Amino acid sequence: MLDTAIRWILVPPAAVAGWIAGLVIGLLVGGLFQRICLAEGGDLPPDIGMAVCAAVAAIGTVLGACAAAPRAQLATAVLTFGTGVWAAWNLLGHWYFPEGHPRAYSSSHLPFAGAVLGGVTGVLLAWCGVVRWCQPVHAST
Repeated sequence: MLDTAIRWILVPPAAVAGWIAGLVIGLLVGGLFQRICLAEGGDLPPDIGMAVCAAVAAIGTVLGACAAAPRAQLATAVLTFGTGVWAAWNLLGHWYFPEGHPRAYSSSHLPFAGAVLGGVTGVLLAWCGVVRWCQPVHAST
């Protein structure tokens, strides 16, 4: 019983840890895409790089919360997704291109769309049972 309560208490910190890990991985992947685009003679638009980072962070958030939940992983994933959509809209819903870009001060909803797509991917992965390996195995007596 105490084990279950502790794991439920750890769900929000696990979601935040998943978000931070997802941001770091998303920044690394975005940097890799930028290098590939530069090698090909192009440039990766900043809204696409931000969308990739937001998508990977959303996947990490949903899976982090599900990994800590002692049961009801799908419900946890859906609740985390709903909370994440609200947070993504507040953070990325009105994202603007940076000052030095040719489309400076123009808005783009692509980072928000990336976050939503990443969240949906996280929910689908939770639904498929990707986080089952995190659940403790109880020996039958």
